[in-house]
Amino acid sequence: MKKAYLALLSLGLVFAVSTTTIVLASANYKPEEKAAGNVADTIIPDQKGEGEKADVLVPTVQGNQDNNEQKPFEPFVPEINDPDKFVDIDQALDFSTQYDYTNAQVQSKMGLCTVEGTAYTASTASSIYANFDESTPFPYGTISAKIKNNGGDTGLVFGMSSNIPSFWEGAGVSYYFAFLNMDGLVYLGKTDNGSWSALGTASLPSFSSQATYELTVLYRGGNILILVDDVVYVNVRDAEPLPGTAWGFRTGTPGAVVSDLAVSSSVLLK
Repeated sequence: MKKAYLALLSLGLVFAVSTTTIVLASANYKPEEKAAGNVADTIIPDQKGEGEKADVLVPTVQGNQDNNEQKPFEPFVPEINDPDKFVDIDQALDFSTQYDYTNAQVQSKMGLCTVEGTAYTASTASSIYANFDESTPFPYGTISAKIKNNGGDTGLVFGMSSNIPSFWEGAGVSYYFAFLNMDGLVYLGKTDNGSWSALGTASLPSFSSQATYELTVLYRGGNILILVDDVVYVNVRDAEPLPGTAWGFRTGTPGAVVSDLAVSSSVLLK
C-alpha cells in the first residue's frame, strides 16, 4: 500500500501512545496569522465545507502586497485538532496494535462486483463491499484505494457497524463514506442509523470520471483527513465519532472501479 508520509517535517507533531509512535501533521494554522514559511499576508480558503465542523483544505496563498509577489499554490498541510482528545468513543483504543490488511477480504453487503486481481468493478448500480471480520478490524489508521468513479459516488467506508446482513443506508447501519462524487467533489459523509450528514467537501481540480485517483483516509477517533493523490482536501473532527471497526468500499454506478484496497495502523502524512 502506498502510504502517506509527512511533507513538512519541521511541522511534525509526534504522539507516543502506548508502544506506538503516531506522527501527525501540525501547522498551528490560524487564519489571521501569516502563512508559516511563505512570503504571505493571509491564507484564504477557497470555500467552506458543509457542516459546522467542516474545513476545506484547498487554500489560496495570498502574495506579499508590498512587492506584488504572488506565491505559487502549495497544498496546505493541516493541523489535526484536539490532539489530546483522540480517544473519545465508548471504548479506549489500543494504539499499540499494528496491522496491515493489504490481503484482507471484503464481501458484498449489497450489489455485485466482478473481481480481477486487486480490482473490483461494479456490475450493479449500488454496491457495498465490507470486512466485518473481528480478526481484521480498523479502529484507527489509514485506508486507501485507487478509484475510478465512472460518474457515480464511489469511495471508502469505515467506522462501520451493522446489525443487518445486507444494507445500503438506514436503520441498523452506520459508517463514514469518503468518496469522489459524480461532480468531482471530494466528499465526507456520515450515515448514522438512518441519519445522513455531510461533514466536509472540496472541489477536485480538472476532475474526470474516467480517470483513476488515489483516495486515502487518515482516521483516528473523530479526526478524519481525506487525501487525493497525496494532497489533503478535507480535514474534519466529528464530535460524535462512530464506534464501528468494519471497513470497505461503496460504488454508485456500474463500471466504477476500486482497486488496491489497503488498510494499516499507520497514521502518517507525506
